[in-house]
Amino acid sequence: MNMQKRGNIINCRKAEKNTLFVLTAAHCYRLQDLLLLIYFILLYDCYRYEVKGNHTHKLYKNPETGYDIMILELVKKVHLSNDVMIVPFSEQDGNVEAHRRCQVAGWGKTEHSQKAVSDLMVTDVSVISFNTCKTLWGQVDKILPPGVMCAGGSEDSGVCQGDSGGPLVCDGVAVGIVSFNYDCNCRYPNVPNVYTKIAEYRTWIDGVVDKGV
Repeated sequence: MNMQKRGNIINCRKAEKNTLFVLTAAHCYRLQDLLLLIYFILLYDCYRYEVKGNHTHKLYKNPETGYDIMILELVKKVHLSNDVMIVPFSEQDGNVEAHRRCQVAGWGKTEHSQKAVSDLMVTDVSVISFNTCKTLWGQVDKILPPGVMCAGGSEDSGVCQGDSGGPLVCDGVAVGIVSFNYDCNCRYPNVPNVYTKIAEYRTWIDGVVDKGV
């Protein structure tokens, strides 16, 4: 998925809560009057869905301080098909054990100096424990914010610019939202990529969806 205004594409993809609400990273919201584009990868077709409103976590300031989560409410429901399906979310108490192999997908860059790709890319990443991730980020003088989880960092794959807002999926369940990596680079190994941990925000998500934006 993509957000677009007047032909300018913001490369932030989203994981869906249901067909009227879409979950993404708060830092993806950089323009007003957004249109949601859903690309049918196999059909090379797309539909436009107007965004009715957005709800950003009230404590969000920037990705590095956490709470990098936002819900978009659409004017009309998304038409589901074999090519467009809902990604279930992890439960409030859902924890993902370290070393678990998961997948992250996006249309972002594959190299720091290259352009975003035109085809959806998927790569395997290993979940890193929070304590290990905290230590590794501490080595580059960075402090991890609350409500995050980490993956990657010990292999030649991960996220880059253009992948923001996309889901980290483990066994078909979305557990994280792409938030940030070190110094906006695509060089691996480095330090683990950081994701907003969905389980930490289930109460907030359910409250927004139940009430509407």
